[in-house]
Amino acid sequence: MIVTDLKGEVYKATAGYRKRNGSQVFLFAPGSETTNSYNPLDFVRPERGNRTTDIQNIASILVPENTESENSVWQATAQQVLAGAISYVLESPFYKGRRNLGEINSFFNSGTDLQALMKYIKEKEPYLSKFTMESFNSYLSLSDRAAASALLDIQKAMRPFKNERVVAATNMTDMDLRSMKRRPITIYLAPNITDITLLRPLLTLFVQQVMDILTLEHDPNSVPVYFLLDEFRQLKRMDEIMTKLPYVAGYKIKLAFIIQDLKNLDEIYGETSRHSLLGNCGYQLILGANDQATAEYASRALGKRTIRYQSESRTIELMGLPRRTKVEQIRDRDLMMPQEVRQMPENKMILLVEGQRPIFGDKLRFFKTQPFKEAEAYSQTHIPTVPTVDYLPPKPVPATTPAYANAGQEQAEQAEAIKPVTEAKAEEPRAPDQEEAPKEPAPSTSPARVVNPSAFANKKVSAGGTPEPAKAAVPAPEKRTTPVSENDIEKAHNDRVSRLKEVVEREAAGKSPRKRKSLEELFAATVPDPIMEQADR
Repeated sequence: MIVTDLKGEVYKATAGYRKRNGSQVFLFAPGSETTNSYNPLDFVRPERGNRTTDIQNIASILVPENTESENSVWQATAQQVLAGAISYVLESPFYKGRRNLGEINSFFNSGTDLQALMKYIKEKEPYLSKFTMESFNSYLSLSDRAAASALLDIQKAMRPFKNERVVAATNMTDMDLRSMKRRPITIYLAPNITDITLLRPLLTLFVQQVMDILTLEHDPNSVPVYFLLDEFRQLKRMDEIMTKLPYVAGYKIKLAFIIQDLKNLDEIYGETSRHSLLGNCGYQLILGANDQATAEYASRALGKRTIRYQSESRTIELMGLPRRTKVEQIRDRDLMMPQEVRQMPENKMILLVEGQRPIFGDKLRFFKTQPFKEAEAYSQTHIPTVPTVDYLPPKPVPATTPAYANAGQEQAEQAEAIKPVTEAKAEEPRAPDQEEAPKEPAPSTSPARVVNPSAFANKKVSAGGTPEPAKAAVPAPEKRTTPVSENDIEKAHNDRVSRLKEVVEREAAGKSPRKRKSLEELFAATVPDPIMEQADR
């Protein structure tokens, strides 16, 4: 159950009784010293696509777009920029433990140029999501005047989160809204009357987000949820509720809107939407009417009744004899005229039920009915305790701190160091006098030359001409792989450059120490000739 309780009277009169009957009870009173906590960002789904939808819904509630206003273009831009900031705070590692709307407000009031700040963040955190980057780009592409106008709309929408108590109440969440369909939970929305104008966006966000959560999945075995929205006009326009109103009954959700008069609905939703809202209400309870529009609506809703009228006329004829004429008429009359609705006694009420005749009955006073009196008395003596808010210490925007710059520089250096290190491992520098190893020649197919395979063994010829036995080959020691530092890479690179310069200079002067050797020279230097060996013997 969700109850709006601006005066706090409903909580005191019912919370203890409902808790005794197995319901979890929470009091969300932002702006007060004692309140439960609710962080809207905790209910953003992490899946791709769902995350973007939830963020855009939050932004559209905080910065509503009025299509009839001249500033609708800037409002739409402000929505997109605000959504990008929310996405950034949710995914940036620098906001770990600080993901709340208070940080969003600080982001837009950091005292630095917002476009420069976004550009700086894009450079330092290139791993941000596409949605965040595109939202930042949309603001970076604006002119100075357009950017200032959009920023002003965002700062105006985020005013509630300048209050330290509101920030403390929205820093975390201690009530699971998703479990409302599994077990009985009662949440009282009880802002101070003096703060209602400031906190209206937050209350609207709470109601609409709960509605979105409850309608994500259809579960026929879920617990029914009841919205008792007193002072409905105090909430901002909620198009999602108006859209979902015709079919929320299928999700076991019922809503009760309590208003003072119909003009309150017309101011927020317009006359057409008001007719749609009333048409989807199966019960309409009229406790009184203080204005003519509401009285006329109730009179028309009650309908008409048929009344017989009799009239009698008397005439005197020429002879002085009287003559009587009776006329009976049938006319329609309002069941209750507008003035009668306004003059209705205080203890009377009108109940309009869909598909039934209207009911003109007596009001039921809870303080005069024994079962309700006992429940109210128990609640007054067993008011549930509410936690006290913990104020948060002020923290700067991470992107404006030296630690952010150093962290970003370290990440950039690490990314740059990966490439040269891997290149150095792939191509190790050679010694200055090291020559390229000659390729092993292909075996000759000439029949005049007979090759003795044993001649290829590593042999040494003694002075007497007898070859010494070949020694076993000793494996080369394994090279130890040590991490290559940037200084080693730079030194090897400089040595390689200097050697290349020397070779180029010698070639230009005709003093190159290297000459291309012939195949015979290569064979003589590397492979012993078995025929010549036999001749020597």
